[in-house]
Amino acid sequence: MVDPGDSEGTVLCLDAGQTITRTQFRRNGTVIGESEHAGVLTDRPLLPQLATAVRSGLHAADSTVDVAAIGVSGLVDNADASELLDMLAGTGIREVLLAHDSTTSYLGAIGDELGAVVAAGTGSVTLAVGATRTARVDGWGYLIGDAGSGFWIGRAALDRAMQAHDGRGAPTALTAVVRRDFDDLEEAYLELQADELKVSRIAGYAQTWPNWRPPTWSAGASARRPRTCWRTPCSPGCAAWARPNARTRWWARWAMPSATRCCAIASSRCCATSCPS
Repeated sequence: MVDPGDSEGTVLCLDAGQTITRTQFRRNGTVIGESEHAGVLTDRPLLPQLATAVRSGLHAADSTVDVAAIGVSGLVDNADASELLDMLAGTGIREVLLAHDSTTSYLGAIGDELGAVVAAGTGSVTLAVGATRTARVDGWGYLIGDAGSGFWIGRAALDRAMQAHDGRGAPTALTAVVRRDFDDLEEAYLELQADELKVSRIAGYAQTWPNWRPPTWSAGASARRPRTCWRTPCSPGCAAWARPNARTRWWARWAMPSATRCCAIASSRCCATSCPS
């Protein structure tokens, strides 16, 4: 619970994705509380959904704040933050900062540096910022865009399963996974079409298999990615960094250009005692 007696300097940060909406309370840059709520449906008005998410976050924390900073998937350029502020009357919030999640993802990843950030979750979008120009690529939703997203991968898995069912493709392990979710595979499309959460549901098929292991570098065995970098036991102070799906853990696991640097990053955080040199 956030101390309700000290809202000064406290900001409610809300990341509204299509599967999960996450809230964080930050005081002077330090996270003091967080919670998770239902994702947004981008084919419906977003502002009422955001108002509900903000109120849910405040209720979960049993607190009030002055400012709500929100990044949301599917936000249009003419979205009116003042309209959302009116919907939050009675919460104590006096200011709402509203941005597309490509912007908040960029700022969260590299701040005000020049570069490019790919945000791939249920949907996907890329934002690049140069010295004189910015460019946004994709983020066009599950019907006509979101290449490489969870939905895009999940949709491809369902396609392969149905191809195998029709005899248009070879059977794969995907068929058994899909069959577990539907009583009749030939009625799966009807069930999905009627499901208001179909986008996040289909994206769920993109989850990592439990026995999956990362591929090795093509540079040779000596340069392979060390699995121990993210498996080594960490001290209690690093529990958040070591938590499955934590952003920094994913970064150390994938984004480092070499095994040595991966271990250096892990060591600087807490662990990697068994990492190769």
